Amino acid sequence: MDATNNIIKCLVCDKTFVCNSSKNQHMRKFHQIIGTSKGKKNNISCILCSREKQVQKVFGTYLELTKHFEEEHHIQTEEEVIKCSNVEEFNKWMLIQRKSVRYTIRRKNNCSNSKTNRRIVYYDCNRSNNGYESKAVAKFPKAGGNIKIKGTCPSRIIANFEEDGTVTVKYIKSHIGHEEDLRC
Repeated sequence: MDATNNIIKCLVCDKTFVCNSSKNQHMRKFHQIIGTSKGKKNNISCILCSREKQVQKVFGTYLELTKHFEEEHHIQTEEEVIKCSNVEEFNKWMLIQRKSVRYTIRRKNNCSNSKTNRRIVYYDCNRSNNGYESKAVAKFPKAGGNIKIKGTCPSRIIANFEEDGTVTVKYIKSHIGHEEDLRC
């Protein structure tokens, strides 16, 4: 991460940090945040706990967040696996998805070992706020304000681009913590 362009913010008090480990230590020490274990990136937070219980629970993985929604809030997330025969078919499908909710690319992985040479792209719901905020000053701020929620929406798309040109998509449909609408 380039510290000159990005800052990391505490999800509770908005204090800024240079690195995740400092933020996590701060959250453990000053806010008694559950789940900020050492050595693990814990920037996935439950929006419902922060709203309902005024306690910020953070997790290291989306799987941990999903289990939390099921066990603590009794909310099942809906998931679907889609097979696209080529990249063009995937792009058409993504265009349809983006008409209702925008997704932003979070991370790209190029998996290369002796057996496979595939690419994985992770798309997150753009309403999620995982503590990262740009230092860049907006020339024209949004008239409606920031649409980010103070937590993580579990909806995401994981696209596996295989060597043979097919694309396998894991689509987590469930949006939690916000309405699915786009701001015009």
